[in-house]
Order: sequence, then structure tokens, then C-alpha cells
Amino acid sequence: MQKWQCQVCNYVHAGDDPPGICPVCHVSRDSFTALTRDGQMGKQPETGGSTVKRNQCTVCGYIHQGENLPDNCPVCSVEHDSFIQITGSTDTPLAGKTGENIDTRRWRCEVCGYIHTGPSPPDKCPVCGADKSMFTLMPGEEDKIVLESTAPPSGKTKKSGFRSATESPPAAPALKSPRLYARIPAMIARLHVHPISVHIPNGVLPVAFLFLLLGTIFENDGLLLVSYYDLIFVLISMPVVLFSGYNDWQVRLGGHLTRTIRVKIICGAVVTILSLVLVIWRLVQPHVLEPWSSGRLIYLLVFLIALLAAAVAGFSGGKLIQFPGNDSLEK
Repeated sequence: MQKWQCQVCNYVHAGDDPPGICPVCHVSRDSFTALTRDGQMGKQPETGGSTVKRNQCTVCGYIHQGENLPDNCPVCSVEHDSFIQITGSTDTPLAGKTGENIDTRRWRCEVCGYIHTGPSPPDKCPVCGADKSMFTLMPGEEDKIVLESTAPPSGKTKKSGFRSATESPPAAPALKSPRLYARIPAMIARLHVHPISVHIPNGVLPVAFLFLLLGTIFENDGLLLVSYYDLIFVLISMPVVLFSGYNDWQVRLGGHLTRTIRVKIICGAVVTILSLVLVIWRLVQPHVLEPWSSGRLIYLLVFLIALLAAAVAGFSGGKLIQFPGNDSLEK
């Protein structure tokens, strides 16, 4: 029985013909290649013509075969502008090619540290959303083979915008003054004030919401009071969280407003404003959580929105942290 291997996820299908859609990564049957008896890739499925155009996603490396490009990459979801046409016969899989069809140059995002492999950096960093101008060619990559490609299928003219390996990345604000006020921003970043302070809303808010929920269900005034005090503690900590976050953004990331940074700023503002609203609400209307109060459910909903905003901010912040084991999780 013939075996077919998916070129995207390496799923192996046994049968006379490849499946219509890969059951693992959901790409079309065009991405399957027949395996020979010794496990090597052989012919590809019949597609109605002798030559099939192949385009490669410059972000994740997915190979699409067919006349028309998908609107979005089925693997990493980037738009079709990130595809480039690759040369070579469809009878030979790309994985076995060398020379003009392989490009192993690596580009590093100066904002979050994401490493991209390809002939050029992506238009936007898939991790933090930084523009392609924030990518730099890593040392020793200048002489790598360049992938032969055509113009983007959409007809758009892409500006180069990115820096070569000989150019320096944008420097963070210089803090060379000997005066104390000029050294404080660097000291705040070096002491990791933001990662420490941000644990307060991310850790206390869920507990405060739990006490609020239990106190409301069981009509326990003690739990409701503890929840209120926790919320006050979160509100007091937010100025430190926001200031230290702004400081890290300027000192460590050079003040570049990426999509991830924008999300963090919005979520931080939402948590601060809603915490202030909830504290004042309880102060002005102490009986808002009583069973007969008409504003009880609205108060709980506003509290839940603040909690979700804190969670999104924490998730977005985690994208900017590069751990040693991150590469193994992506495989």
C-alpha cells in the first residue's frame, strides 16, 4: 500500500491516494508527497498539470502548491503577502534541495528577540508585532545563500526598511549623566521593578474576585470586606506598575510602539480605571453587593473585566520574555 507524507507536519497517510485534507495540520492534499519503500520522498499527488507553482511562507516555512495563494498561511496565519514563489520542479521536495532554493539566513527582532529564518525579515514580528525595520541580520549570516523569489503576488511594493548586519540597532536612551535623576531609569530597569510590581495586580486581583464571588454567594460580609481591601491594594500598586512598565519600555525596548506594547498599555489603563471605579463605587454605595441591590451584577461584571484585562496584559508581557527552552516548545 502506498504511503504519503505531509510536507508541513510529517503526518504519514497509507492509501492509494493522499487524503483531501491533512487530519493533523489541515493543509490540502497538494502538500502530500509519496514515500518510496525505503522511506524516501518520491512523486507528489496528481494535480491536473505537469507543473505546479510553489510558494513558501517566509515566516514559518510552509510550502503552498497551486495557482492561487491562500488568504492566510494555514500554519502561522500570516497574510499572503508573506509568501514568495520558489523555483524548481514539483517532483523534488524542497526539503532535499540545496543551492539556489535554500536560504538559511537568520534575522533577529531587536524588540523581543524572535529569530526568523529566510531571505528577508517578515513585515511584522509574529511574536511582538514589531515592524520589519526592527530586524537585524545576525552575525555571520551575510554570506548565506539567497532564496530566489519573485515579486509579492498581491502586487504590493514592499519597502526594504530593515538594517544590515553592519548597521547598529536603535540605541536605548542614553543615561550618561552623573546626576541621580539621570541614573534612576536605568536603575529601575536593572532592579526589575516592573516584573516584580506587576505580580501584585496579576496575583491579588484573582484572589479579590474569588473572595467577592464567595462573599456574594454566601452573603458573607467578611469575605466582601477582604475583597474590597485587596482591590484597594491593587489600586495603590498600579501607579508603580504603570511607571515601571513605561520605564522598561523606554530603556529596554527603545520606546518602539509595537502591537504587543500597545495591548499592554491599554490593559494597564483598563485595570487602573476600573479598579478606581470599583473602589469609589463601594465607598459611595456600601450596599451595592446586597442581594436586593440592582447594581450587584453590574459590579461583578466590571470586576471580571478588570481581571481579564490584567490577564491579557500578563500574557502579552510574557511574549517579550525569551526563555532558554522556548525553541524546544516551538518544534
